Amino acid sequence: MRRLFRQSCFLVAIVLTGLVVLSACSRGENKLAVGDSGPDFLVEDLDGHAVRLSELRNRPVVLRFFVTDCKFCRADTGVFSDYYRKHQAQGLEVIYITTTTDRDQVRAFSKELQIPFPVVIDYNRKVSQAYNIKVEPQTVILGTDHRIKGAILGGVGEKELDEVLGVLWGSVGPASSVAGPVAVPADLRDHLKDDARCPVCGMFVAKFEVWVTRIEIAPGEFLDFDGVKDLLAYYFKPTAYGGNELPAASRIWVKDYYSLKWLDAKEAFFVSGSDVNGPMGSELIPFANRAAAESFLTDHHGKRVTAFAEITPGLVEELRGGAQMKPGA
Repeated sequence: MRRLFRQSCFLVAIVLTGLVVLSACSRGENKLAVGDSGPDFLVEDLDGHAVRLSELRNRPVVLRFFVTDCKFCRADTGVFSDYYRKHQAQGLEVIYITTTTDRDQVRAFSKELQIPFPVVIDYNRKVSQAYNIKVEPQTVILGTDHRIKGAILGGVGEKELDEVLGVLWGSVGPASSVAGPVAVPADLRDHLKDDARCPVCGMFVAKFEVWVTRIEIAPGEFLDFDGVKDLLAYYFKPTAYGGNELPAASRIWVKDYYSLKWLDAKEAFFVSGSDVNGPMGSELIPFANRAAAESFLTDHHGKRVTAFAEITPGLVEELRGGAQMKPGA
């Protein structure tokens, strides 16, 4: 993945090896990508001990950004604790970082969940800002050289952590996947042509790379669209746009809004009715998991989260407002 922070307010999604997804709210902010060095920081844990990233040399570090009233943060803390105990002897470090400023509340959270690693309060949001964190929970994973290896939005399981760090323990190879049963071709981006037009509205889709969606009608053969709703308009009725009925084996690809990672649309979740518009206005915003979709729904005043199988032609036409632009228009 070439870059992480594009457009407005990006966050994390589900993790794959080589993928990191952090937050950004403007093109003017510093950008981070896989392979970049994680910004150093100095904070104190709840016992007043200094915690500096640069002093954890040659150790992989998991940074968990959380708030105490977050149900996901509470629910999977046991995963982090168990994973830490399992790999502590191999050098793993985990740091819980919160912007909840009530020290007693944070201490109660840590005590109740019996957290065995440092818990720190990011009073001035300096650490969160350094990593462009806008919404919690987010997990940023650093390798032994403290370069960014991956990140996760929302709830976390051991498989997700092993997807990035497992190669260090010899438990999971870097080619494995936890994102679903359909593998994303590594060269999917390479097939995007500069002169490709959306079959529904006629736009040159390469201008809107963030929003590009695709129907793979045969291996390596794609129809490109400028957003999810135009893709679905075609998907439901291809003959209305000069196309043929789609082969049963066609695959549908969309990009996770936060990570820009290609997703199998049939495994994704979509937010409609939000205040975020695509090139053609109101849009279905895709996410790798429901947790990310629900966070976005709250932050951007969306109306609903919908699985692919629940999307109807009526919803698509509602979003499109009846517009039916043709190629060349």
